[in-house]
Amino acid sequence: MYFEATGVPVNHTNAIEHYRLGIDTGSIECISQLGRLYQKGTGVEKDVKKAVELFEKAISLGCSMGCYYLGTLYEDGDDGIPKDPRKAATY
Repeated sequence: MYFEATGVPVNHTNAIEHYRLGIDTGSIECISQLGRLYQKGTGVEKDVKKAVELFEKAISLGCSMGCYYLGTLYEDGDDGIPKDPRKAATY
């Protein structure tokens, strides 16, 4: 909601807070979305390794978006994560 400005002004700080609250209540989608923010450096300092950790955690819990985000990260490469088409294909 705050990230995409759905009915409210964009507020990345509130978005991050709500994603963390969602994680605390067991939302696997919030884990992958927070990973995406770390990957892009939106509202937080960019940390691609942290993003990978979050994507992997989301995947281990059954989150398909985590698979998509991690697969595209390996497909494109980013800040210390080299392009790896084979790894990308596994996700």
